[in-house]
Amino acid sequence: SDGSATLPATVAVKNGVGSFNVIFRTSGTQTITASSGAISAVSNNIAVSTAATHYNVQLASMTVGAGASVTFAVTALDASENVATGYTGMVLFSSSDPKATFGVNKVKLTHGVGTFSVILKTIGDQTITASDFSNHSITGTSTSTVTVTAGAATKFAITGAPPSATAGIGFTFTVAAQDIFGNTADSYSGTVTFSSSDTRLSTLLPADATLIDGVGTFSATLTSAGTRSITARDTLNGTITGTKNITVVGAAATNLSISVPQNAIAGTPFTVTVTGKDEFGNGANTTLDLFTDDPLANMPTITLVNGIATFTVTLQSAGTFTISATDLTTGATTTSNGITVTINKLVR
Repeated sequence: SDGSATLPATVAVKNGVGSFNVIFRTSGTQTITASSGAISAVSNNIAVSTAATHYNVQLASMTVGAGASVTFAVTALDASENVATGYTGMVLFSSSDPKATFGVNKVKLTHGVGTFSVILKTIGDQTITASDFSNHSITGTSTSTVTVTAGAATKFAITGAPPSATAGIGFTFTVAAQDIFGNTADSYSGTVTFSSSDTRLSTLLPADATLIDGVGTFSATLTSAGTRSITARDTLNGTITGTKNITVVGAAATNLSISVPQNAIAGTPFTVTVTGKDEFGNGANTTLDLFTDDPLANMPTITLVNGIATFTVTLQSAGTFTISATDLTTGATTTSNGITVTINKLVR
């Protein structure tokens, strides 16, 4: 009854008896018929099972929104494309969608066949793959795909902004409307308004804007040092929002001051402190050159970090001298009070 079976050739039996070999290739209940002229006989039913070599995964081509449930069928097949009804392996599922979730996983088929569901969440053309848990060579991937489209916007993602910015220096960033799964909601048609935790009047934020295909690029300038935020929010639906934190550091100094002792001993180091603020009143971050009218002294180049630098200076000549600091970027300069420098006398 197996049309694909391999049967022995027509042969004569000896003493009324013969033994022969038959190879079945189709699973199910099969019989063998032997005949000689008008004489024939049919065997008992023979249950034939075949070894699975691969899966056929049936996934209907369709377009669904992200988060929709999709049904698919898995069939275990043998090398001749017959259903392997006796297959008892465990089946694992995966998808080209890395966020896909399956209703069940690591399951058994019933007589080589099973129907299951998957929730697809990532936009694009997605496929389903089935693999045997123990024998990874038994596998199969759907030849058709499901096209997943983005859902409605539920949030904004702000990307592209630098992790840190200098006060008063503009930077760009990108705003994308996203659905609940993080896909770009290209159908979003609302208006975005911007705000910041940096509320200084000198801070510059983008004007209200619409996004093109759910995405827009903008620029901003923050002026208050510290961790500051930029927030994008839908003008009508305040739950559609997103925030990005940016560390703002002070710019070059526009206002400097220098602290020195009134007296010093020639050849003996003493401490000098320089403080500086940028045009917005933040502690400056900048490089300064130092100068003195002591012709024998050497002055270092120093860096203000958050508006302050403390270091040592050694004057070599006797007299009254000053120390000056100049910002190499802005040219801002400050000069200290006079320092009276004396020379130690030897005591005999």
